[in-house]
Amino acid sequence: MTQQPRKISDPAQQARQAYEQSEKAASSTLENLVSSQSFAEGLSLFTSNAVALSRIAQIGLDQMVRMTRLAGRTDISRLGTQLARTEDKLEHVLQVVEQLESELQATRAERDEARQASTPSASQGKSAVRSHRESGPTAAVEATDDASSSAPVGASNGKTTGRTRVPRTASPAVEAAESIVAAKGADEASR
Repeated sequence: MTQQPRKISDPAQQARQAYEQSEKAASSTLENLVSSQSFAEGLSLFTSNAVALSRIAQIGLDQMVRMTRLAGRTDISRLGTQLARTEDKLEHVLQVVEQLESELQATRAERDEARQASTPSASQGKSAVRSHRESGPTAAVEATDDASSSAPVGASNGKTTGRTRVPRTASPAVEAAESIVAAKGADEASR
């Protein structure tokens, strides 16, 4: 019996050759598969199914969050939108209030100028008031203290306030501004 000489080969070399052969066979088969129309259709179907499953999972999670009465992503985004809208409206209201306050100050300044122009000097005013008091209730000018002369424009209602009759000149917008300013002052005082 004679022994035949064996080829001594390296196992790593054999594994590498087997890998290269299987890679060549698989690559040609996969290239044929990928280039076919059915693969493209199958890939698009798989992608649309994956997107649909993702959407179903998202809707299911949103419904589960709603059932637990926790704020979900859509609720938070809706609240953010409403908050931004409310802030815009508030900014507009504040601008209108500032405009009304400036109109109110201008009206008060005009009223004070008209009062100063129509009132006699302090020494003449006291003697005129005494003479009118002595003349009786038919006097056209009434004496009042300084507190009533600084009454708001809307409080006069065309009645006699101060030393002369001041007609009512306040518009509804000015009256609204006065009430807003008074409420704002009361709110700040309560804080």
